Amino acid sequence: MLKALSLFPEKMCKVKIVAEKSLKKRIIDLLYDLKVLHIEEIKFSDFMHDAQVDIENLDKYSEMLINLESALNEMKEAGYVIENTGGRISENKLLKYEKDVHALEEMFRKLKKLREEYERLNRIYIEAERLRKLGVHDLNILRDNKPGVGFILVSIKDLDKTAEILRKNGKSVISFNHYFDEDAKRHFMLIMYKGKEEDILNSIDEQVIRKYDLESILNLLQEYGSNTKEILDKVVHKKAKLISAIKDLEETIKKKYVKKKDELSALLNTLQHVIDKYEQIDKFKESKSLFYVTGYVPCKDSDRLVRALKRISPNIYIEVHEVERGEDVPVKIEHTRFVNPFRVFLDIYALPKYRYIDPTLLMFFTFPLFYGFILGDIGYGLVLGIFAYILKKKTPKGSVMNNLAKVMLLSASSSIFFGFLFGEFFGFEKIGDYELHSYLHRMHEIKELIGISILFGLIHINLGLILGIYQKIRYKEYWHALTEKFSWILLQIGVGLVAYKYIANASDFYAYTGYVVIVTSIVLIYLGEGLKGLFELPGILSNLLSYARLGAVGLSSIAIAYVINLFVEQFIESGSIGGYVAAIVLFLVGHTFNILLGIIGPFLHALRLHYVEFFTKFYEGGGKEYKPYGILDNDHRR
Repeated sequence: MLKALSLFPEKMCKVKIVAEKSLKKRIIDLLYDLKVLHIEEIKFSDFMHDAQVDIENLDKYSEMLINLESALNEMKEAGYVIENTGGRISENKLLKYEKDVHALEEMFRKLKKLREEYERLNRIYIEAERLRKLGVHDLNILRDNKPGVGFILVSIKDLDKTAEILRKNGKSVISFNHYFDEDAKRHFMLIMYKGKEEDILNSIDEQVIRKYDLESILNLLQEYGSNTKEILDKVVHKKAKLISAIKDLEETIKKKYVKKKDELSALLNTLQHVIDKYEQIDKFKESKSLFYVTGYVPCKDSDRLVRALKRISPNIYIEVHEVERGEDVPVKIEHTRFVNPFRVFLDIYALPKYRYIDPTLLMFFTFPLFYGFILGDIGYGLVLGIFAYILKKKTPKGSVMNNLAKVMLLSASSSIFFGFLFGEFFGFEKIGDYELHSYLHRMHEIKELIGISILFGLIHINLGLILGIYQKIRYKEYWHALTEKFSWILLQIGVGLVAYKYIANASDFYAYTGYVVIVTSIVLIYLGEGLKGLFELPGILSNLLSYARLGAVGLSSIAIAYVINLFVEQFIESGSIGGYVAAIVLFLVGHTFNILLGIIGPFLHALRLHYVEFFTKFYEGGGKEYKPYGILDNDHRR
């Protein structure tokens, strides 16, 4: 159903296939049977040149991948998990991300250094605080000990037993201090001794959990001074600054992650894909016997194509990626079987460019509406419907005439509908004895008829302008959307306000506002289209008046029918056989001629209103048709 309501051609992907020539026959047969690949001509040298350019950048890609994986691993450790979305970015844009990847990796390198420095400060704080609790305020005491005197720092299991052993060894132990560390859940002890350190340690060996290297601790603390309290103050101050810097950097990384997480995932996928791909291409080049093909495939069919090729051989190189803006991509237009025949009007005019609006669905509604409004006769609609049905059955399915017949069938239905609305049957106002009720009498309510025609035009033209605005915004051309499209809507609003003031004898406010709006719109038109836009200012009025033909052409048709019927009635009223014969001949010949005019006239005028008044507001023609390999030219639209 979504495809049926699409206002754009189908999304296409570019495909490159490289394989050894021994697989050529099987690949050709497969592509012919799949009927999805629109093949483009390409020189092999160009194809390999593109590959060579990327091979030359392979070292840069590899470095980018290493840096990106390093950064993403750091992100993962920080809790910022990158989910693989399966997205890809264009290969020719990869090097543009080199600085971004380097900057992100540098951020994490800096963050890692800050965290390492924070851990080092933590250790300094712990060691300084431990010595302070053990009664050491001046670190020089531990450095400048007398000959034969030293200090031992240990953590112990049982304080009482250790203290008892040290007291008994009074000749070697000068003093000892201790405290219980709540975080470590153990006792720490600083022992001042004389003699040999080994003798002291051997005596308390069973109680020692760990001996600490005091020289290393002193070297760690020395850059912050020799007083433990001063060291602690300096470390606390520096830790506060460091925490702030870490938080700021983490916040910066988090913002970048949230903003670019999908882009980073796509970049990672693309780098992995490109590195793997061009390593394979390099192997292909060495074989000197390659079969290659490139083209376009509807993106929805790309997985099916890849799976089918891989079944032939896993060594076939296949590249599938989204097309770039501005690339000359074939256009595939496909709708439901009811809407699809209206695509014939684009074949006559020009196919839309890829990624531009496809008006087929809109014409499915508006063309029969205009046609039926012009013809507007039950009898003529029935004749047109019968003729269109026969033509549909007699012409090949999918051909131009077959599609036109389907369009005319729907237009005939619209003509019959408006025939009931206008109360007309071959120009008569009754069918036999049944009096047709007219909701809008075309011969008597000409002003209303022309007014409705102009209203159709107002809606149709502004629909085109709105589509033009949407298309400009879609391509981020906001200034053009304002000056080249919306300015014309603004002009109509201004004219409408001025007209309302004089028609309804309303307040002068409407006139003044209208003039301001008109001047603003003219300035915008000039800024967007220059003098050409100013010269076309009267054109908006002529565009609207063109829609008066919807009522006028239909009025001429009913006038002809009215004259024919008037003479037919006079011949019948004569009561003679000759009169009856003349009436029959005149009726058949006259209405046949009028029906022919009724078929051709509404068709041409309705088509002109679309091509000239509607398409010019938004349509970008010049697209080339999607013709998949394996489908004959006369079959591809069926």
